[in-house]
Amino acid sequence: MQRSRGILVVLTTLVLVGAWCSLAGAAPTDWASYRGTPQMAGATVAFTDRPRLLWTYDTGSEIESTAAIVGDTVYVGTRSNALLALRLSDKKLKWKYMAGDAISASPLVVGNTVYVGDEGGVFHAVNTLTGKRRWHFTTGDKIISSATRAG
Repeated sequence: MQRSRGILVVLTTLVLVGAWCSLAGAAPTDWASYRGTPQMAGATVAFTDRPRLLWTYDTGSEIESTAAIVGDTVYVGTRSNALLALRLSDKKLKWKYMAGDAISASPLVVGNTVYVGDEGGVFHAVNTLTGKRRWHFTTGDKIISSATRAG
């Protein structure tokens, strides 16, 4: 049941990504954080009235957060402690970063860094190009909410 739920979340996310990317040939706009903007407005381009599944990726684990999409890359955290970077163009894993605990918060992408907290209370800054840790910060409790950009 757990594995099926994770795959369903991935499928739902990718259907929305597919619908978003197939809009009248328009290139997608970056969705670098939870709800798309620092104000968490959730605004984007209009969706097609006929979304279709373009591809899937089996993460091997549940996903509890929304993905961040910047350029050709989808960033998503999993319950198996992984932050994944998936390429939209070829449907393949670009890199996999292992956090110390489950990731249920949505990632935030700013420049060449993706930021995400884990349920062990560690906030991670990861290089978007290599998947290598830039730095991390240990807090006093689990992080289940998404970071947002200020300024």
